[in-house]
Amino acid sequence: MLPFQVYVKYVDRIVDMDIIEPGDCSVISLINDTRKILSVSGIETWESWQLRVTFPWNGQQHVLARDDELLLCFQLFESRNLSSVEFELILVSNGIYFPEDEPVGLLGFNEEANVEPDEANNEEGITE
Repeated sequence: MLPFQVYVKYVDRIVDMDIIEPGDCSVISLINDTRKILSVSGIETWESWQLRVTFPWNGQQHVLARDDELLLCFQLFESRNLSSVEFELILVSNGIYFPEDEPVGLLGFNEEANVEPDEANNEEGITE
């Protein structure tokens, strides 16, 4: 696989990470190297750093959590003859809480609101 020109964006700054061989880097090394260049202080207990890629051919975004995902990302860019990749460094609070939706009954009605069908309107109950 050919080397890639890698850029990492953080807020309004773009860091040129130079030419990178796909097998010579990891997700965590890209995050740490970018943070060093930006002089970003250490990680607090309430935060975590993530690396996200936006695929320019369809606009989809993906957070890279593992090195095999990073390698697959490089392969996808190579298959489209793209020689540069731009990642985004994002800071995520570990305290984010997404409450689960309340359970909803069949067709959105709760159990108390369900009523029995009216026999007068029921076709089986109509005799001619």
